[in-house]
Amino acid sequence: MYADGYIKYINSNEFDVEKQISVFYPDNYTPVIDKNEKYVALTFDDGPNPYSTPDLLKILKENDVKATFFMVGYNILEYPGIVRSVYKDGHDIGVHSYGHANYSLMEFDDILAD
Repeated sequence: MYADGYIKYINSNEFDVEKQISVFYPDNYTPVIDKNEKYVALTFDDGPNPYSTPDLLKILKENDVKATFFMVGYNILEYPGIVRSVYKDGHDIGVHSYGHANYSLMEFDDILAD
């Protein structure tokens, strides 16, 4: 739900787990398909940044845990070394827009551009 009270729904049929792949490790990716098992997915948003991302990487490595880092474009440009560290440690990287704008206030074409 957005701050203005507007709710956007996504059809669950759009998420076919058997078609999902890892961008960096497509040959080694196994989708979660056993619906009888319980899983935890760790995600981190808005980075990378030098204040928390290196500490997160250290904790994840110490505990042999992988996560997905949803990164903001302007932070990627600002901290490419941290992005390389996330990749080198075997984590997935997702896009969390370029500028982290409030999409509920934007036109569709502007959202796509971001």
